[in-house]
Amino acid sequence: MALIILITSTPVLDIFVRLLVLSINKYLFKNRENLYW
Repeated sequence: MALIILITSTPVLDIFVRLLVLSINKYLFKNRENLYW
């Protein structure tokens, strides 16, 4: 039910996806920093 609501309301889904991408980018960036140092 919650997933259907998220999919139907595009702005909420867009915000969720953007937050997810940002968090993944931060995680990858941290991992890269750790590898370099």
